[in-house]
Amino acid sequence: MSKEKCDSYNKEFEDGNYTYGRPVHIDNDIIENWYPKTLSTRIDSIILYINNLTKHIGQYVKFSLNLIQSVFFIDRYEEKSNSTFRNGEECEEEIEFILEYLEKNELISKKMDRVKKTIVK
Repeated sequence: MSKEKCDSYNKEFEDGNYTYGRPVHIDNDIIENWYPKTLSTRIDSIILYINNLTKHIGQYVKFSLNLIQSVFFIDRYEEKSNSTFRNGEECEEEIEFILEYLEKNELISKKMDRVKKTIVK
């Protein structure tokens, strides 16, 4: 639905016509901006998310595999095909890369064996 049509329906909604609800306009540019384009933006988002999960610095955080893939912005599908899953090993290597980056830059503290046991498959 076009932005103009959404705006029109939203105006009607505010005037009491609830027929169409309150639609939200979404286009490819908006969707593209949801996904961080640089590693630094990705890292910032990860740290902010972890910060929101914890009440105290140094608190232990546990992620399921699905959650860590989402939090770390791991692509689950092949780039050229939106229906072909990536190799699980490749996804795990990407997760490990990000964890090692975070640890090396002293943004998190982790132990490899603890992380391996924490990522529930």
